[in-house]
Amino acid sequence: MIDECSSLNDITKETFIDSQVNKAIACIQSTLIQSIERTENVFFWIVTKGAVLARPSDKVINPLMSKALALVLTCMNEHPDIFVAAIDLPHDLSPVDCALCLSYFFDNPLLSENCLALRVRNDNINESNIELYALRLNTKPTADLVFTKKSQDWMINLDEIAQKSRGGFIRPWDRNKSLDHNVIGSTCSKQQIVVEAYIQQPYKSLGDTDQSKSGFLFAGQVLSVLPSSDTEETKPAFVGFCRSHIVTSVVQTSMSNIVPVPLKVRPLDALVTIASCLPLYIALNNTFQDSDHHVVLLTSGNDPLHVKLIELLSNSTGCNIQLSVLNIDRKEERYFNTDGVLSELKSSSIDTLIIHPNVTIDDKKMTPLLEKLRFFGTLVTFCSGTWKHPLILDQQIHVKTIDLEILRSCDHHLFLNGSITSLLQLFFPDNGDSYLMCPSSAKIASINDASGVQLCGESVVCTNHTIPIDVSYRFGDSMMAFEAETFASYLVVGGSKGLGFEIVRWLANQGAQVVYFTGRSSPDGDIAEEVKRLQNASYTLEFIKCDASDENQTTQMLAHIKDRSKYPLRGIFHCAALFADQRLQNARREDWCKVVLPKAYGALLLHQITQKLDIKLSQFVVFSSIVEFLGNDGQGGYCCANAFLTSLCLARRLEGLPATVIAPGAVASVGFAAREGFVQLFEARGMYGVNPAEVCKSLSWSLGTDAMFGLTGYLDKQLYVRANPLFTHFIGKDHISIYKKVFSRQLLEDLALSSQNINLIPSEVTDFFVQFVENRLGVTEGISSETYLGFYGLDSAMSWELSALIMSRYNVAVSAVELLNESLKISDLAILVCDRASGSEGNERQRENIDPFTSSGTLWLQELSQLENANTDIVCFPCTGKGASMFDHWVAIFALENVRLTVAQLPGWEGRRNEQPSHNLEYLVKELSSCFLTKFRQNRVAFVGCGIGALLAFEVALKLQSQHGFHICHMFVLVDPPRPP
Repeated sequence: MIDECSSLNDITKETFIDSQVNKAIACIQSTLIQSIERTENVFFWIVTKGAVLARPSDKVINPLMSKALALVLTCMNEHPDIFVAAIDLPHDLSPVDCALCLSYFFDNPLLSENCLALRVRNDNINESNIELYALRLNTKPTADLVFTKKSQDWMINLDEIAQKSRGGFIRPWDRNKSLDHNVIGSTCSKQQIVVEAYIQQPYKSLGDTDQSKSGFLFAGQVLSVLPSSDTEETKPAFVGFCRSHIVTSVVQTSMSNIVPVPLKVRPLDALVTIASCLPLYIALNNTFQDSDHHVVLLTSGNDPLHVKLIELLSNSTGCNIQLSVLNIDRKEERYFNTDGVLSELKSSSIDTLIIHPNVTIDDKKMTPLLEKLRFFGTLVTFCSGTWKHPLILDQQIHVKTIDLEILRSCDHHLFLNGSITSLLQLFFPDNGDSYLMCPSSAKIASINDASGVQLCGESVVCTNHTIPIDVSYRFGDSMMAFEAETFASYLVVGGSKGLGFEIVRWLANQGAQVVYFTGRSSPDGDIAEEVKRLQNASYTLEFIKCDASDENQTTQMLAHIKDRSKYPLRGIFHCAALFADQRLQNARREDWCKVVLPKAYGALLLHQITQKLDIKLSQFVVFSSIVEFLGNDGQGGYCCANAFLTSLCLARRLEGLPATVIAPGAVASVGFAAREGFVQLFEARGMYGVNPAEVCKSLSWSLGTDAMFGLTGYLDKQLYVRANPLFTHFIGKDHISIYKKVFSRQLLEDLALSSQNINLIPSEVTDFFVQFVENRLGVTEGISSETYLGFYGLDSAMSWELSALIMSRYNVAVSAVELLNESLKISDLAILVCDRASGSEGNERQRENIDPFTSSGTLWLQELSQLENANTDIVCFPCTGKGASMFDHWVAIFALENVRLTVAQLPGWEGRRNEQPSHNLEYLVKELSSCFLTKFRQNRVAFVGCGIGALLAFEVALKLQSQHGFHICHMFVLVDPPRPP
């Protein structure tokens, strides 16, 4: 799908329709037809050039190719069982080099991704010089950010944030009336600190479960009440801890409770260092006694700052400190260090063992580690950690315990301040060198004077570079960033109704004296009355009838404004939109044109004609939709149109022209979604509506900060995952890259994100499932992790409950069908959850999918009756581990009635004992269905199932009926295995 585009101004209507309508429909419909007709696994790739800006060196984007990702997203929503992916090549790569790059890629394709950008590191094209970039959608942000203007006095209630309410968290604050609640310590020698960054309950994640201990670690500069010659860089900065659930823009505290930040060190950098390293630094600082010291840190994750801390301590103390950051291998429960190589530690080889408080460990796993300690070695624990028996030892070991409460308690401020001072001096010595060169995993709240938006909660946000999906923005009423120019006019295309007219009203409220708005029909009803009210209030509002997709009408409209308006046109807001929802396989050219022409081609016309008429704009705003990033069933054309808008704005930015994209969720009170009831449908699926005022606030912030992109909405992740077919089929599996970690217009390298995978320990997950069985199923005797779930009577209702519980607790999808597998042990389920959380299951599934035997019908379906002209077929699905022997005695009986018997054979069961069993029922259903279609097409077919085989038979029948239109005439379920007469 290579559409050449030398310049935006060279795109004609014919070129646009051929690319965005004809090729789009032809491409995706042919793909769907081939997928449905083929019975084996087929992978379809849409190849583009210059469709995305994958790295900073990319300087050209082709909006005509933006449809690729939109088509992939839509297909993923409508047909989650079909693998369709997009791969983008560099815009300046020759056809020969493109073919060479693709050949390298397809020699070892990355089937776990749905949208890839392939870039070449240098001119020498070979396999080692090819870099792959993948789109990500962030469902768990790595930082809690808070932005506000330094000139504003504000306050934030931490308790509200903890409750994840949708209310406004940033509020105006009167410093003179409510400063006292932040006073800490004595009332003398107070200092006022302008907060630039803070961390809520910084060490709560290290084992503290007391919700009443609210507080925050803060950093900022001294508020100078007298004129000072200090520059912003040389003003003294401090860090400290405040015991309060209210964060304010200025903290007043005793000088004895704050620590100065070294000169030329940003307060935020100091805060990052303290948040990540202080507990470990306290544990290590006075531990070393020998010149050679082997330190082992047992932790559930690897913070790069910990490695740097050990290196700095080693240099400063003169000790030879060896660091082994250990994790527990899920399957073999062995230990491995940070480079992933399995480490076999010798007995009595460790001088100091430190158990980080984020580790969950029991005596069973501690025993082999304690054997590695030398006699009179040192064991360092934290009193809020999860291993509670450090003194029950039969070895000669020194035990040191660190109380994390002192890291939050003002009563121990001298100890705390001394440790902070030493730590900062270690990372930021007086010689001016800075060792803060690694990112931290600490959750930092950063305050910046460049914007006015808060990120927290469970919604979507406005931001320049990344688009996280579970943070929300909130403004104070006085923090609106955009103000209209007094001597300027503005144009709202599609402003005669819906969201478009809300933008007209918003512009008037922002001070715009002259606003033109267009539409294909004149405003009527309440909107016409509102127009008259605004005109009577001295606003100049003029309606111009215009079809946004008509070049002549758009040219005349813009020329009219340029020639007759008393003020120059400074801002264009493109809100035009029409809808004609149809699924991709049923899409028609005229319906597709109806959607993409006014929205996408209309925006292109506005760009081309303003350039032609030499209209100098300060704002060029287009309204996209959250659908552009999530896709939606039946809205392929709408998704393509929105993708074109974003690419158009990126292209304008590359040319130095203003461009802003606003992508709201479903607007709750006006517009098509509200009229047609889509808001209620979306909310039932977890995507909540936004009101026009919230959209306008997002627009205001984006324009005021010159952000290219603004995304706003509310998303209940758990509900969305359960309700959306895309997630329920593929979350935690391959083919869902767009929903893995981070989604950004600036694509991120896959390797840079691999360390963010959830690191679960199987023993902890196993204990949780054992507790569930005990509590939910009323089992009182001891439960073994090697017991099958079905042994305790897990039924379909409880399997759905457990499936939802796994999703809520671990953000991992395990279907109820998989839980009903009779061969699934509690320990197997724990490993399955851990593998899906870390993404490692995808590699196993990929090996499954390329198994050379999976397409063999004789392997999956064994024919027991040798009847050439049978009038009926019975397919038998045995219970766990069984096979043909269960039904051998039926062969002669049914042969008398000319009925042929066939038995399903599964990996690891009878007939295929030498293969690895599979717990993935979706994979089994897919393979059996494919083999079934090649074998049974003519006769009537009945299914017989016993135990888990009955469930498998039902799922195969459902797939055959829903996706292939094949109906099973009868379904029989056997309560007990059949016995010979």
